[in-house]
Amino acid sequence: MFILGKPNQFMLKIFSQKEILEKEDFFVQEIQKGKVFIYPTDTLHGLGTDALNYHSVNRISVIKKRSNKPFLIIAPSFEWIFENCLIENAEIKKILFEKLPGRYSFILKLKKHKIINKNTNDQCPSIGIRMPDNWFYRLIKKSGRPFISTSINFSGEPAVQNLEDLPIEISQAVDYIIWDETLVGGKASTIIDLTSGRSKVIRE
Repeated sequence: MFILGKPNQFMLKIFSQKEILEKEDFFVQEIQKGKVFIYPTDTLHGLGTDALNYHSVNRISVIKKRSNKPFLIIAPSFEWIFENCLIENAEIKKILFEKLPGRYSFILKLKKHKIINKNTNDQCPSIGIRMPDNWFYRLIKKSGRPFISTSINFSGEPAVQNLEDLPIEISQAVDYIIWDETLVGGKASTIIDLTSGRSKVIRE
Protein backbone atom coordinates (compact mmCIF):
# COMPACT_ATOMS: atom_id res chain seq x y z
CA MET A 1 0.00 0.00 0.00
CA PHE A 2 1.23 3.50 -0.72
CA ILE A 3 -0.04 7.01 -0.11
CA LEU A 4 -0.73 9.54 -2.82
CA GLY A 5 -1.28 13.18 -2.06
CA LYS A 6 0.22 16.57 -1.36
CA PRO A 7 0.52 18.45 1.95
CA ASN A 8 -2.85 19.69 3.22
CA GLN A 9 -4.68 17.51 0.67
CA PHE A 10 -6.66 14.30 1.13
CA MET A 11 -4.26 11.33 1.27
CA LEU A 12 -5.25 8.26 -0.72
CA LYS A 13 -4.45 4.73 0.45
CA ILE A 14 -3.62 2.72 -2.65
CA PHE A 15 -3.36 -1.07 -2.59
CA SER A 16 -1.06 -3.00 -4.92
CA GLN A 17 -1.62 -6.37 -6.58
CA LYS A 18 0.80 -7.99 -4.12
CA GLU A 19 -1.07 -6.66 -1.09
CA ILE A 20 -4.45 -7.75 -2.44
CA LEU A 21 -3.32 -11.27 -3.30
CA GLU A 22 -1.60 -11.70 0.07
CA LYS A 23 -5.02 -11.18 1.69
CA GLU A 24 -7.07 -12.63 -1.15
CA ASP A 25 -9.70 -14.35 1.00
CA PHE A 26 -10.30 -11.14 2.98
CA PHE A 27 -10.91 -9.10 -0.18
CA VAL A 28 -13.15 -11.81 -1.64
CA GLN A 29 -15.25 -11.44 1.52
CA GLU A 30 -15.24 -7.66 1.09
CA ILE A 31 -16.65 -8.13 -2.42
CA GLN A 32 -19.36 -10.37 -0.98
CA LYS A 33 -20.15 -7.72 1.67
CA GLY A 34 -20.86 -5.14 -1.04
CA LYS A 35 -17.82 -2.92 -0.61
CA VAL A 36 -17.13 -0.46 -3.45
CA PHE A 37 -13.82 -0.80 -5.31
CA ILE A 38 -11.68 1.07 -7.76
CA TYR A 39 -9.94 -1.87 -9.42
CA PRO A 40 -7.94 -2.87 -12.52
CA THR A 41 -9.36 -4.69 -15.53
CA ASP A 42 -7.65 -5.65 -18.79
CA THR A 43 -8.62 -2.29 -20.32
CA LEU A 44 -9.20 0.64 -17.96
CA HIS A 45 -9.39 0.76 -14.19
CA GLY A 46 -13.02 0.45 -13.15
CA LEU A 47 -15.49 1.26 -10.42
CA GLY A 48 -17.36 -1.75 -9.10
CA THR A 49 -19.32 -3.60 -6.46
CA ASP A 50 -21.55 -6.63 -6.00
CA ALA A 51 -24.34 -6.32 -8.59
CA LEU A 52 -26.66 -8.21 -6.23
CA ASN A 53 -26.43 -5.51 -3.56
CA TYR A 54 -29.01 -2.77 -4.16
CA HIS A 55 -27.47 -0.22 -1.79
CA SER A 56 -23.94 -0.76 -3.11
CA VAL A 57 -25.03 -0.36 -6.73
CA ASN A 58 -26.88 2.78 -5.73
CA ARG A 59 -23.67 4.09 -4.16
CA ILE A 60 -21.95 3.82 -7.53
CA SER A 61 -24.82 5.66 -9.26
CA VAL A 62 -24.46 8.46 -6.71
CA ILE A 63 -20.65 8.53 -7.06
CA LYS A 64 -20.92 8.82 -10.84
CA LYS A 65 -23.90 11.22 -10.68
CA ARG A 66 -25.65 8.85 -13.06
CA SER A 67 -29.20 7.57 -13.26
CA ASN A 68 -31.42 5.40 -15.47
CA LYS A 69 -28.57 3.84 -17.41
CA PRO A 70 -27.70 0.12 -17.23
CA PHE A 71 -24.32 -0.97 -15.89
CA LEU A 72 -22.12 -3.62 -17.45
CA ILE A 73 -21.31 -6.46 -15.10
CA ILE A 74 -18.44 -8.89 -14.78
CA ALA A 75 -19.82 -12.42 -14.76
CA PRO A 76 -18.14 -14.71 -12.21
CA SER A 77 -18.14 -17.71 -14.57
CA PHE A 78 -19.42 -19.15 -17.84
CA GLU A 79 -21.80 -21.27 -15.77
CA TRP A 80 -23.34 -18.07 -14.37
CA ILE A 81 -23.83 -16.71 -17.89
CA PHE A 82 -25.43 -19.88 -19.23
CA GLU A 83 -27.69 -20.22 -16.20
CA ASN A 84 -28.98 -16.65 -16.24
CA CYS A 85 -28.76 -15.43 -19.85
CA LEU A 86 -30.41 -16.66 -23.04
CA ILE A 87 -27.89 -18.21 -25.42
CA GLU A 88 -29.71 -18.24 -28.74
CA ASN A 89 -27.60 -20.81 -30.55
CA ALA A 90 -24.32 -22.73 -30.61
CA GLU A 91 -22.61 -19.96 -32.58
CA ILE A 92 -23.23 -17.46 -29.74
CA LYS A 93 -21.78 -19.89 -27.21
CA LYS A 94 -18.75 -20.35 -29.48
CA ILE A 95 -18.20 -16.57 -29.66
CA LEU A 96 -18.32 -16.28 -25.87
CA PHE A 97 -15.79 -19.07 -25.40
CA GLU A 98 -13.48 -17.59 -28.07
CA LYS A 99 -13.55 -14.00 -26.78
CA LEU A 100 -13.76 -14.44 -23.00
CA PRO A 101 -11.89 -13.78 -20.84
CA GLY A 102 -10.81 -10.76 -22.84
CA ARG A 103 -11.40 -7.14 -23.80
CA TYR A 104 -14.99 -7.66 -24.89
CA SER A 105 -18.43 -6.96 -23.47
CA PHE A 106 -21.50 -8.80 -24.73
CA ILE A 107 -25.16 -7.80 -24.57
CA LEU A 108 -27.33 -10.83 -23.83
CA LYS A 109 -31.00 -11.36 -23.05
CA LEU A 110 -31.77 -12.24 -19.45
CA LYS A 111 -33.81 -15.31 -18.62
CA LYS A 112 -33.60 -14.74 -14.86
CA HIS A 113 -34.32 -11.09 -14.15
CA LYS A 114 -33.96 -11.39 -10.39
CA ILE A 115 -30.31 -12.45 -10.52
CA ILE A 116 -29.33 -8.78 -10.42
CA ASN A 117 -30.94 -5.81 -8.75
CA LYS A 118 -33.29 -3.66 -10.80
CA ASN A 119 -30.99 -0.65 -10.40
CA THR A 120 -28.13 -2.56 -12.06
CA ASN A 121 -29.67 -2.63 -15.54
CA ASP A 122 -32.72 -0.34 -15.09
CA GLN A 123 -34.99 -3.39 -15.47
CA CYS A 124 -33.96 -3.91 -19.11
CA PRO A 125 -34.64 -7.35 -20.64
CA SER A 126 -30.94 -7.65 -21.46
CA ILE A 127 -27.61 -7.14 -19.72
CA GLY A 128 -24.01 -6.40 -20.69
CA ILE A 129 -21.48 -8.91 -19.40
CA ARG A 130 -17.67 -9.01 -19.24
CA MET A 131 -14.95 -11.39 -18.10
CA PRO A 132 -11.66 -9.44 -17.99
CA ASP A 133 -8.38 -11.21 -18.65
CA ASN A 134 -6.48 -9.94 -15.61
CA TRP A 135 -5.50 -10.90 -12.08
CA PHE A 136 -8.31 -9.09 -10.20
CA TYR A 137 -10.90 -11.18 -12.04
CA ARG A 138 -9.66 -14.13 -9.99
CA LEU A 139 -11.19 -12.54 -6.86
CA ILE A 140 -14.51 -11.92 -8.60
CA LYS A 141 -14.64 -15.54 -9.74
CA LYS A 142 -13.92 -16.70 -6.22
CA SER A 143 -16.64 -14.44 -4.78
CA GLY A 144 -19.26 -15.99 -7.07
CA ARG A 145 -20.91 -12.57 -7.43
CA PRO A 146 -21.71 -10.62 -10.61
CA PHE A 147 -19.68 -7.42 -10.26
CA ILE A 148 -20.37 -3.93 -11.62
CA SER A 149 -17.98 -2.83 -14.37
CA THR A 150 -18.08 0.89 -15.11
CA SER A 151 -15.52 3.57 -15.87
CA ILE A 152 -14.16 5.88 -13.18
CA ASN A 153 -15.76 9.22 -13.98
CA PHE A 154 -18.71 11.48 -13.44
CA SER A 155 -21.45 10.74 -15.95
CA GLY A 156 -20.73 12.37 -19.31
CA GLU A 157 -17.05 13.02 -18.56
CA PRO A 158 -13.96 11.13 -19.85
CA ALA A 159 -12.81 8.06 -17.96
CA VAL A 160 -9.96 8.50 -15.48
CA GLN A 161 -6.82 6.78 -16.78
CA ASN A 162 -4.14 8.15 -14.44
CA LEU A 163 -4.17 7.93 -10.67
CA GLU A 164 -3.18 11.59 -10.41
CA ASP A 165 -6.41 12.54 -12.22
CA LEU A 166 -8.69 10.65 -9.83
CA PRO A 167 -11.20 13.19 -8.43
CA ILE A 168 -11.04 13.46 -4.64
CA GLU A 169 -14.85 13.29 -4.52
CA ILE A 170 -14.69 9.81 -6.06
CA SER A 171 -11.69 8.57 -4.08
CA GLN A 172 -13.33 9.55 -0.80
CA ALA A 173 -16.56 7.73 -1.72
CA VAL A 174 -15.13 4.23 -2.30
CA ASP A 175 -13.94 1.61 0.18
CA TYR A 176 -10.82 0.43 -1.64
CA ILE A 177 -8.53 1.78 -4.34
CA ILE A 178 -6.47 -0.86 -6.13
CA TRP A 179 -4.19 0.54 -8.80
CA ASP A 180 -2.13 -1.56 -11.18
CA GLU A 181 0.68 0.55 -12.62
CA THR A 182 1.43 -2.17 -15.18
CA LEU A 183 -1.99 -1.79 -16.76
CA VAL A 184 -1.73 -0.44 -20.27
CA GLY A 185 -5.25 0.72 -21.04
CA GLY A 186 -6.61 3.79 -22.74
CA LYS A 187 -9.51 2.10 -24.49
CA ALA A 188 -12.73 0.63 -23.16
CA SER A 189 -13.88 -2.86 -24.07
CA THR A 190 -15.46 -3.66 -27.44
CA ILE A 191 -19.23 -4.09 -27.02
CA ILE A 192 -21.00 -6.72 -29.10
CA ASP A 193 -24.79 -7.18 -29.13
CA LEU A 194 -25.82 -10.85 -29.24
CA THR A 195 -29.52 -10.41 -28.41
CA SER A 196 -30.65 -11.09 -31.98
CA GLY A 197 -28.81 -14.40 -32.11
CA ARG A 198 -26.17 -12.81 -34.31
CA SER A 199 -23.06 -10.75 -33.58
CA LYS A 200 -23.40 -6.95 -33.96
CA VAL A 201 -20.58 -4.64 -32.87
CA ILE A 202 -21.95 -1.47 -31.22
CA ARG A 203 -18.69 -0.08 -29.81
CA GLU A 204 -15.14 -0.78 -30.96
